[in-house]
Amino acid sequence: MLRKIIKYCTYVILISFALLFLVFSILFINGGALREIQNVTPPECKRIESPQGSIEDLQIDKTNNTVILSVLDRRAKVQGEKVTGTISALDLTKHSLTNSVILNGPQDFQPHGLSLFNHVDGTKTLHVINHSEQNGELIEVFRKLPTQRNFFHLKTLSSPLLISPNDIIAIGPQSFYVANDSGATSIIERIAELIFSDGISPLLYFNGNNFVIAKDDLRSSSGINFISERNLLVVGETAGRTIRLYQLTSDGTIESEVMRLPIDGAVDNIDADADGNLWIANHIDTWSLTKSFLNKSFKSPTQIQKIVLNDDFSYKINTIYENNGKQISAGSIGAMHNNIVLIGSITEKQILACNLVSRAIEEIY
Repeated sequence: MLRKIIKYCTYVILISFALLFLVFSILFINGGALREIQNVTPPECKRIESPQGSIEDLQIDKTNNTVILSVLDRRAKVQGEKVTGTISALDLTKHSLTNSVILNGPQDFQPHGLSLFNHVDGTKTLHVINHSEQNGELIEVFRKLPTQRNFFHLKTLSSPLLISPNDIIAIGPQSFYVANDSGATSIIERIAELIFSDGISPLLYFNGNNFVIAKDDLRSSSGINFISERNLLVVGETAGRTIRLYQLTSDGTIESEVMRLPIDGAVDNIDADADGNLWIANHIDTWSLTKSFLNKSFKSPTQIQKIVLNDDFSYKINTIYENNGKQISAGSIGAMHNNIVLIGSITEKQILACNLVSRAIEEIY
């Protein structure tokens, strides 16, 4: 009897180790740990230091050549330190960084994705995801009148549907979409998301009054944007390595899914330039990304791609920037303005400004 018990336990242990090895192999290979990193670098790149923290997300305000920045010392936060973030601005004409452009902001401010909406009268509304340690997941709304220099805190929005918000995009003065990077409500569901890329992350729509679930099958969404000229909502799937395009109705709700674009990387933030082209940041080695959070000596590759989306929805993807992380690690956003690509990072306290043409960066600024 004892021999049978020992034999049974041995089988259980061996099977458990085999399953753990299988899971590890899936995460290791699918995460891009064996991928060869290319060196694709524009003619000139210049670092812009951000002493207060890393810039995971940014948005270019094309009306005044200013870049709005989501600033937080994210590496320190991961390591257990108590930190507070802010919203800063980069003046592209003077090449100067403003420490903060918000007034009376929340004390427990942990900014993540952000979205700026320009009103016809010159008023600006800024929506920011706040991972508040005291009050949970929130959307902070700031406003700036045409006569003001800084944004003032207007209101805070909350909802149980904000499970794990990562990015946000305003499509109107009071309406916006929020991408959750997880929909898991249990450990089992989270494991299924990580290993099998289960699509349970909800895409939320705020219609000015309420949050509603627009889609509930996303495979971890970390990036979202809007092409206003075509009324197209663009949603990235980090685990699904896909970009979905949705046609919106006149009231901002989803009418139909237009297409899905396969991406060779874990999609992070998405930007749309003045011509309707998409600029995406991809994590092409998520294994290194995880290690870089724990130890800053580890570098995670950065890749920025441009997607030219034609009227008939044919498309072309070009890699604009790819580096092993030594120049900027864990790049999470790439946005283009006046032939300059601005790259932000999850962990690094800097922006990388890369010139796509031969003129010097200072001449364009």
